[in-house]
Amino acid sequence: MKQEHYLEYHIIPIICGNEISAIMITVEDVTEQKLSDIKIKSLLKEKELLLREVHHRIKNNMASVESLLRLQYDSIDNKKCQSILIDASSRVSSMRVLYDRLFQSGDFIETSFEAYFSTLIDE
Repeated sequence: MKQEHYLEYHIIPIICGNEISAIMITVEDVTEQKLSDIKIKSLLKEKELLLREVHHRIKNNMASVESLLRLQYDSIDNKKCQSILIDASSRVSSMRVLYDRLFQSGDFIETSFEAYFSTLIDE
């Protein structure tokens, strides 16, 4: 069975006086390290794909809750209950927008409030 090997080499000149009198070459088998790097990159791509899928599902779930609250609003005549439902729907919408902003920024610690508020107002 043929197996690929990854080698790392270094060429070091040995200088005697002002001339190169010899060359030392070192070769190291880095196959394990290289295969580990390839596996890590593959796992990272898989993690990113799963994260995008989870993000998509969370956004859809928040949008569903928001829609259900608005549907319930339409079926109630009580103004106080309608106000409560609209308030709850708006809160879910705010959370969805913030969650989406954080995910799109790639930085879960900081996000642009200008972009967040602009999107929130548009919503």
